Amino acid sequence: MNVVDEYENLPNWLRNHVIGLETLREVDYPLWCKIKHFTRLMDKYVKNVETALDAGCGFGIVSKYLSDTYPAAVFVGLDISKERLTTAQKWTTAIFCDLEKGIPLSDSSIDLCICADIIEHIRNVDLLMTEIVRILRRGGFLLVSIPNLSSFFDRMALLLGYQPFSLEVSAKGRFGDIRGHKQEDLIQVGHCTALTKKALMDMLSFYGFKILEVRGIPFHRGRALLVSAMDVLCSKIPSLSSELAVMACKRNSQS
Repeated sequence: MNVVDEYENLPNWLRNHVIGLETLREVDYPLWCKIKHFTRLMDKYVKNVETALDAGCGFGIVSKYLSDTYPAAVFVGLDISKERLTTAQKWTTAIFCDLEKGIPLSDSSIDLCICADIIEHIRNVDLLMTEIVRILRRGGFLLVSIPNLSSFFDRMALLLGYQPFSLEVSAKGRFGDIRGHKQEDLIQVGHCTALTKKALMDMLSFYGFKILEVRGIPFHRGRALLVSAMDVLCSKIPSLSSELAVMACKRNSQS
Protein backbone atom coordinates (compact mmCIF):
# COMPACT_ATOMS: atom_id res chain seq x y z
CA MET A 1 0.00 0.00 0.00
CA ASN A 2 1.23 3.49 -0.87
CA VAL A 3 2.10 5.56 2.19
CA VAL A 4 -0.36 8.23 1.10
CA ASP A 5 -3.13 5.63 0.86
CA GLU A 6 -2.18 4.28 4.27
CA TYR A 7 -2.61 7.73 5.80
CA GLU A 8 -5.46 8.81 3.52
CA ASN A 9 -7.16 10.78 6.30
CA LEU A 10 -4.23 13.15 6.71
CA PRO A 11 -4.42 16.71 5.38
CA ASN A 12 -2.81 17.13 1.95
CA TRP A 13 0.24 18.96 3.32
CA LEU A 14 0.82 16.22 5.88
CA ARG A 15 0.57 13.51 3.25
CA ASN A 16 3.55 15.12 1.57
CA HIS A 17 5.46 15.02 4.85
CA VAL A 18 5.25 11.24 5.10
CA ILE A 19 6.16 10.42 1.50
CA GLY A 20 9.90 11.01 1.86
CA LEU A 21 12.56 13.43 2.98
CA GLU A 22 13.16 14.86 -0.48
CA THR A 23 9.49 15.76 -0.80
CA LEU A 24 9.59 17.23 2.70
CA ARG A 25 12.49 19.42 1.61
CA GLU A 26 10.22 21.15 -0.89
CA VAL A 27 7.17 21.33 1.40
CA ASP A 28 8.75 22.37 4.71
CA TYR A 29 12.42 23.25 4.35
CA PRO A 30 13.06 24.22 8.02
CA LEU A 31 11.60 20.90 9.24
CA TRP A 32 13.61 19.01 6.63
CA CYS A 33 16.80 20.70 7.88
CA LYS A 34 16.03 19.78 11.49
CA ILE A 35 15.36 16.15 10.69
CA LYS A 36 18.52 15.84 8.60
CA HIS A 37 20.63 17.32 11.41
CA PHE A 38 18.82 15.24 14.04
CA THR A 39 19.48 12.06 12.06
CA ARG A 40 23.16 12.87 11.66
CA LEU A 41 23.55 13.69 15.35
CA MET A 42 21.83 10.46 16.35
CA ASP A 43 23.94 8.42 13.95
CA LYS A 44 27.07 9.99 15.43
CA TYR A 45 26.31 9.78 19.15
CA VAL A 46 23.39 7.47 19.92
CA LYS A 47 24.24 3.82 19.51
CA ASN A 48 21.24 2.17 21.14
CA VAL A 49 17.72 3.41 21.87
CA GLU A 50 14.96 1.36 23.46
CA THR A 51 12.58 4.19 24.37
CA ALA A 52 12.54 7.73 22.95
CA LEU A 53 10.36 10.67 23.95
CA ASP A 54 9.19 13.32 21.49
CA ALA A 55 8.14 16.13 23.84
CA GLY A 56 5.63 18.41 22.17
CA CYS A 57 5.39 16.01 19.24
CA GLY A 58 2.56 17.73 17.34
CA PHE A 59 1.64 15.45 14.42
CA GLY A 60 4.60 13.22 15.28
CA ILE A 61 6.46 13.95 12.04
CA VAL A 62 9.90 14.09 13.71
CA SER A 63 9.26 10.74 15.41
CA LYS A 64 8.05 9.28 12.12
CA TYR A 65 11.35 9.97 10.38
CA LEU A 66 13.65 9.26 13.33
CA SER A 67 11.93 5.94 13.98
CA ASP A 68 13.22 4.86 10.57
CA THR A 69 16.75 5.23 12.00
CA TYR A 70 15.84 3.21 15.11
CA PRO A 71 13.05 0.84 14.04
CA ALA A 72 13.34 -1.23 17.22
CA ALA A 73 12.81 1.77 19.50
CA VAL A 74 9.49 2.71 21.06
CA PHE A 75 8.69 6.37 20.39
CA VAL A 76 6.44 8.14 22.89
CA GLY A 77 4.84 11.40 21.78
CA LEU A 78 3.49 14.01 24.20
CA ASP A 79 1.36 16.95 23.12
CA ILE A 80 -1.38 19.23 24.41
CA SER A 81 -3.36 19.00 21.15
CA LYS A 82 -5.68 15.99 21.02
CA GLU A 83 -6.30 16.64 17.33
CA ARG A 84 -2.60 16.39 16.50
CA LEU A 85 -2.18 13.34 18.72
CA THR A 86 -4.81 11.56 16.63
CA THR A 87 -2.32 11.70 13.78
CA ALA A 88 0.79 11.16 15.93
CA GLN A 89 -0.60 7.89 17.30
CA LYS A 90 -0.13 6.35 13.83
CA TRP A 91 3.60 6.12 14.52
CA THR A 92 4.10 6.92 18.22
CA THR A 93 2.64 5.99 21.57
CA ALA A 94 0.69 9.26 21.80
CA ILE A 95 -0.14 10.69 25.24
CA PHE A 96 -2.05 13.88 26.02
CA CYS A 97 0.13 16.10 28.21
CA ASP A 98 0.57 19.72 29.24
CA LEU A 99 4.34 20.08 29.50
CA GLU A 100 3.86 23.12 31.71
CA LYS A 101 2.62 20.72 34.42
CA GLY A 102 5.16 17.92 34.11
CA ILE A 103 5.82 14.73 32.15
CA PRO A 104 3.70 11.64 32.99
CA LEU A 105 6.53 9.11 32.68
CA SER A 106 8.49 7.13 35.23
CA ASP A 107 11.93 8.07 36.54
CA SER A 108 14.87 6.94 34.40
CA SER A 109 12.61 5.42 31.75
CA ILE A 110 13.83 7.19 28.59
CA ASP A 111 17.03 6.77 26.56
CA LEU A 112 16.51 9.77 24.28
CA CYS A 113 14.42 12.91 24.74
CA ILE A 114 13.67 15.06 21.69
CA CYS A 115 12.58 18.67 22.14
CA ALA A 116 12.10 19.89 18.58
CA ASP A 117 11.17 23.58 18.72
CA ILE A 118 9.23 23.21 21.98
CA ILE A 119 11.25 25.07 24.65
CA GLU A 120 10.35 28.44 23.11
CA HIS A 121 6.66 27.63 23.75
CA ILE A 122 7.19 26.86 27.45
CA ARG A 123 6.94 29.50 30.18
CA ASN A 124 8.20 27.34 33.05
CA VAL A 125 11.35 26.04 31.39
CA ASP A 126 12.88 25.03 34.74
CA LEU A 127 10.05 22.57 35.37
CA LEU A 128 10.47 21.08 31.90
CA MET A 129 14.23 20.68 32.35
CA THR A 130 13.79 19.16 35.81
CA GLU A 131 11.31 16.64 34.39
CA ILE A 132 13.60 15.76 31.48
CA VAL A 133 16.46 15.08 33.89
CA ARG A 134 14.12 12.91 36.00
CA ILE A 135 12.89 10.68 33.17
CA LEU A 136 16.22 10.29 31.36
CA ARG A 137 18.41 7.36 32.25
CA ARG A 138 21.99 8.08 33.28
CA GLY A 139 23.93 8.54 30.10
CA GLY A 140 20.68 9.27 28.22
CA PHE A 141 20.58 11.80 25.41
CA LEU A 142 18.75 15.09 24.93
CA LEU A 143 18.26 16.39 21.39
CA VAL A 144 17.07 20.00 21.24
CA SER A 145 16.26 22.48 18.49
CA ILE A 146 15.30 26.07 19.22
CA PRO A 147 15.21 29.48 17.52
CA ASN A 148 18.34 31.45 18.32
CA LEU A 149 17.79 34.82 19.98
CA SER A 150 21.35 35.82 19.08
CA SER A 151 20.89 35.00 15.38
CA PHE A 152 22.12 37.44 12.76
CA PHE A 153 18.54 38.34 11.81
CA ASP A 154 17.43 38.92 15.41
CA ARG A 155 20.50 41.07 16.03
CA MET A 156 19.73 43.18 12.96
CA ALA A 157 16.08 43.56 13.98
CA LEU A 158 17.10 44.76 17.45
CA LEU A 159 19.74 47.09 16.03
CA LEU A 160 17.03 48.74 13.93
CA GLY A 161 14.67 48.98 16.89
CA TYR A 162 12.34 46.10 15.98
CA GLN A 163 11.18 43.05 17.91
CA PRO A 164 13.39 39.95 17.34
CA PHE A 165 11.75 37.23 15.25
CA SER A 166 12.25 34.53 17.89
CA LEU A 167 10.16 36.16 20.63
CA GLU A 168 6.56 37.38 20.67
CA VAL A 169 5.35 39.83 23.30
CA SER A 170 1.61 39.22 22.93
CA ALA A 171 -0.88 36.56 21.91
CA LYS A 172 -2.86 39.24 20.07
CA GLY A 173 -0.31 40.18 17.45
CA ARG A 174 3.34 40.20 16.36
CA PHE A 175 3.90 43.73 17.55
CA GLY A 176 7.11 45.44 16.50
CA ASP A 177 7.72 43.04 13.61
CA ILE A 178 10.13 44.44 11.04
CA ARG A 179 8.04 43.05 8.18
CA GLY A 180 5.39 45.65 8.94
CA HIS A 181 2.42 43.72 7.52
CA LYS A 182 -1.07 43.89 8.94
CA GLN A 183 -1.27 41.81 12.12
CA GLU A 184 -3.74 39.40 10.54
CA ASP A 185 -1.14 38.59 7.87
CA LEU A 186 1.55 37.62 10.40
CA ILE A 187 1.44 34.11 11.80
CA GLN A 188 1.36 33.79 15.59
CA VAL A 189 3.60 30.90 16.64
CA GLY A 190 3.44 31.29 20.42
CA HIS A 191 7.10 31.95 21.22
CA CYS A 192 7.10 33.10 24.85
CA THR A 193 10.69 32.10 25.74
CA ALA A 194 13.84 32.98 23.83
CA LEU A 195 17.39 31.77 24.37
CA THR A 196 20.73 32.68 22.89
CA LYS A 197 23.23 29.93 22.14
CA LYS A 198 25.14 30.92 25.29
CA ALA A 199 22.00 30.80 27.47
CA LEU A 200 21.04 27.37 26.13
CA MET A 201 24.53 25.97 26.75
CA ASP A 202 24.61 27.38 30.28
CA MET A 203 21.15 26.04 31.09
CA LEU A 204 21.93 22.53 29.85
CA SER A 205 25.18 22.49 31.84
CA PHE A 206 23.37 23.69 34.96
CA TYR A 207 20.95 20.76 34.71
CA GLY A 208 23.76 18.24 34.46
CA PHE A 209 24.15 17.76 30.72
CA LYS A 210 27.37 17.43 28.77
CA ILE A 211 27.19 19.27 25.44
CA LEU A 212 28.29 16.91 22.68
CA GLU A 213 27.68 19.05 19.61
CA VAL A 214 25.96 22.26 18.52
CA ARG A 215 24.83 22.85 14.94
CA GLY A 216 23.33 25.83 13.16
CA ILE A 217 20.15 25.28 11.11
CA PRO A 218 19.00 27.61 8.31
CA PHE A 219 15.36 28.71 8.30
CA HIS A 220 14.67 31.44 5.72
CA ARG A 221 14.73 29.52 2.44
CA GLY A 222 12.20 30.87 -0.03
CA ARG A 223 12.63 34.46 1.09
CA ALA A 224 14.60 36.99 -0.97
CA LEU A 225 17.78 35.54 -2.45
CA LEU A 226 20.04 37.71 -0.30
CA VAL A 227 18.16 36.69 2.87
CA SER A 228 18.37 33.00 1.96
CA ALA A 229 22.08 33.22 1.16
CA MET A 230 22.83 35.07 4.40
CA ASP A 231 20.78 32.52 6.35
CA VAL A 232 22.78 29.59 4.96
CA LEU A 233 26.05 31.43 5.60
CA CYS A 234 25.12 32.25 9.20
CA SER A 235 24.10 28.64 9.86
CA LYS A 236 27.80 27.76 9.59
CA ILE A 237 28.37 29.83 12.75
CA PRO A 238 25.96 28.51 15.42
CA SER A 239 25.95 31.70 17.49
CA LEU A 240 24.62 33.58 14.44
CA SER A 241 22.38 30.84 13.05
CA SER A 242 18.60 31.27 12.83
CA GLU A 243 18.07 28.00 14.68
CA LEU A 244 20.18 25.66 16.77
CA ALA A 245 20.34 21.89 17.11
CA VAL A 246 22.08 20.54 20.21
CA MET A 247 22.96 17.00 21.20
CA ALA A 248 23.63 16.62 24.93
CA CYS A 249 24.17 13.72 27.29
CA LYS A 250 22.99 13.36 30.88
CA ARG A 251 26.07 13.02 33.05
CA ASN A 252 26.41 9.69 34.82
CA SER A 253 26.82 11.46 38.16
CA GLN A 254 23.46 13.23 37.74
CA SER A 255 20.73 11.72 39.92
